[in-house]
Amino acid sequence: MADAPLERLSVIAEQRWGLFTTAQAVHDPSGCHYRCRSQAAVSDGGVGAIERVAHGVSRIAGAPVAEHETIYAPWLALGGATAHRTGTGMAALVAAGTPVAAVHGIGDFLLDFD
Repeated sequence: MADAPLERLSVIAEQRWGLFTTAQAVHDPSGCHYRCRSQAAVSDGGVGAIERVAHGVSRIAGAPVAEHETIYAPWLALGGATAHRTGTGMAALVAAGTPVAAVHGIGDFLLDFD
């Protein structure tokens, strides 16, 4: 029988590069947090339903590693996907600077002194 809590987290992860946060697992009404923690411990060896990506962020096992996961994971951990919008509809938490320029292929901000 399928694991309903993991299915719910899979739906979230499907919209977020295969990632979900510990907070999303903790707030799962079925108590997925404790099962996910034990499965994360198992997945350190490459086996299990979830894989730890960063502090507070996990990936559903089998989901591909996103190209810019090192930017996405901290953004998710800080609440970027769930933060309230400002009065003008803008996201309250955004990534900026060189990492975002790299994601969008804008400019060359790294100087080459060779």
